[in-house]
Amino acid sequence: MRTQNFFLIFFSVFTFISTSQNFKVGDLIKLSNTVPVKDTVVSVYSDDSNSGKTVNYLESGIIFRILELSNTEVKLMALSYKTKTEEQKEKLLASKPSEKLKSDYYNNKVYTVSLKDFSAFAQSFEFDDRISVGLITLPFRARPQDDFSFDTEFNLSTTVNFRIFDVYGSSLNAQLGAGISSVGLDSENALGITDGESQDIATLTMFSGLMLQYKKVQIGLYAGVDQINNQSNYQWKSNGNLWFGFGLGFNVFTISISNPKNKQ
Repeated sequence: MRTQNFFLIFFSVFTFISTSQNFKVGDLIKLSNTVPVKDTVVSVYSDDSNSGKTVNYLESGIIFRILELSNTEVKLMALSYKTKTEEQKEKLLASKPSEKLKSDYYNNKVYTVSLKDFSAFAQSFEFDDRISVGLITLPFRARPQDDFSFDTEFNLSTTVNFRIFDVYGSSLNAQLGAGISSVGLDSENALGITDGESQDIATLTMFSGLMLQYKKVQIGLYAGVDQINNQSNYQWKSNGNLWFGFGLGFNVFTISISNPKNKQ
């Protein structure tokens, strides 16, 4: 009996440790199979008019967030379903009488499942967003009209990222960006600067490019133009002319502009 209890405790601890290594509080998951609900379902809001509407089994394919993870059970809450107007509800139920409004049964409700069922059927989930935004700096910019001279001044731009397609675990992305940078002017590159003098001038930078991402590492090639504010005085030779740039980043484009929800 003692040996049996030892192995039971060992298995429970091992299951908890292995699950904890794969999932943590705040992670998003989907269930690959229906899972029975334990204990009483808790509504986040005490005045929830649908608090009496609950399910005995969590359905597969629904996106849940992990709220609590222990050595025996896991508490989950589904990402909200878009609530429907009364008119929309009537139309849906009229066309599909057996359909349940998932927003009534899942929104703002905390469900508890056993760790064993969770470990067997939980799958990590990440949103497949096509559009993201980020900040990027390009350490090298070459200007072909000036014998491919290189600019290394600091620059920082806001960039919108559009994922085009995925291939072999990588993604190809198109990007558009704009920001403020600076350029060093002297008598060799600007007619408005006297011999022996130099001056750093702010520029408005606009560019586009292609970026290849593998896991969290990103590498991109870009082309753009710079415009200075007082060109009539400085007469910068490269004002508005094309430049080419190279960028390397790690986990830069991670800010999703969508609002993740479940769909009925």
